[in-house]
Amino acid sequence: MNHPIGYIIGYEEIKDDKQNFYCWLAGTDPNYRKMGALTQLMKYQIEWAKQEEYQNLTIKTRNNRR
Repeated sequence: MNHPIGYIIGYEEIKDDKQNFYCWLAGTDPNYRKMGALTQLMKYQIEWAKQEEYQNLTIKTRNNRR
């Protein structure tokens, strides 16, 4: 069965004439945590932002899953 096990959502923010990308929400299906899925999504987003020539990528977390 093919189904999503995680997500990452972000948006563009232009500040001081700089094109920034902000990672807003990310999550993983509880059954797939601690398997590296979110790490892979983050790596993909970082590479994508570089290709799109964003000057900054901001990722903020609440760290509520320690």
